[in-house]
Amino acid sequence: DDDKNGWIDENDKIFNKLRIWQKTESKNELIALGEVGIGAIFLGDIATPFSMKNSSNEMLGAMRQSSFFLFENAKAGVISQIDLVDLTSQTKEEIKATRNSLNKIQGLNSYNSDKQENAESSDKRLEKLQDILKSLEAKLSSAKGANKISLQAQIGAIQSQMMSLISLKTKA
Repeated sequence: DDDKNGWIDENDKIFNKLRIWQKTESKNELIALGEVGIGAIFLGDIATPFSMKNSSNEMLGAMRQSSFFLFENAKAGVISQIDLVDLTSQTKEEIKATRNSLNKIQGLNSYNSDKQENAESSDKRLEKLQDILKSLEAKLSSAKGANKISLQAQIGAIQSQMMSLISLKTKA
């Protein structure tokens, strides 16, 4: 934070070096913050502890801290520190649950990155994702074992899709 204002923005040398990892079906790429319309990242944070565990109560990952960022159009987004556990020692049950989650997530990927999409259809897709997210979050509190892991993965994917959709809207 070169100018000591509590934000990483275009006035800070590091801003142009920061990247977002974007994964699509055809490629993985690192994209500059400005390319997705991010204008500033707030450096203040709050503890947002959330643990992902398997059916044996073993840690899979943990959200630690969260903050927010601003798009150039003044809309806000959330940024979080998530620490993942090395999953090379997954059990067969966990691998099956993860595969099932991924299959469900692929089915939920209801938007495309066509830059020609209009704002109305983009808003409808965002509303649909919000409805799906609410439904999954409602199921999460009573879920157990592999089903809970699956729901957590789906929720994370929906949140990611929503952020991608919002990012695409800001480019249009």
